[in-house]
Amino acid sequence: MSVASELAQAITSDLKEQFGSQTCSVVLALVPRSDLKALHNKTLIMVCPRKLETEEDNRGIGAVYRVAVDVGILRQCAVDNTDISDMMNVVEDVLVFLRKRKLTGFPKAKWISATNKPIYDPQKILNESMFFSIVSATYILRGN
Repeated sequence: MSVASELAQAITSDLKEQFGSQTCSVVLALVPRSDLKALHNKTLIMVCPRKLETEEDNRGIGAVYRVAVDVGILRQCAVDNTDISDMMNVVEDVLVFLRKRKLTGFPKAKWISATNKPIYDPQKILNESMFFSIVSATYILRGN
C-alpha cells in the first residue's frame, strides 16, 4: 500500500472511531465522489489522499515524506443559518480532532498543519442544497 493510501486509511479509522454513528458515515475514498440520494440526513466524512512530496533528510538518514490528505464533510443542508452553523461546528470538530493527533494505525506520521479554506462552498448550498467543506491536513514521515 502506498504511503499516502496507508496514511489516509489510518485517518479514516481514527475518524470512524470518533465520528462514526447512525447520523455520520466516515469513508476512505481514493476516488472522491458523492451520491446526494445516499446521504438521507446523514453527514458524510470522506478521506482522500491528495499530495505526496519527498526529499532527502538533511541528516542523511533517509527520505522525508510530506503527505497531504483531504477530509471532505458533506450533508444535505437547507439555506439556513442554523443548519450551516451546525455543519461548521462539525468541520471545526474534525479539524481539532486531527490537530497534533498521533494516528493509531500510523504512529510514525506526525501532523504538521491543517487548513479549512474555504470554510464551505456556498454555491453547493444554493444550487444543490449540500453543505460541502474540506479540511486539508499535512503530515510528515521520516523513513527510507
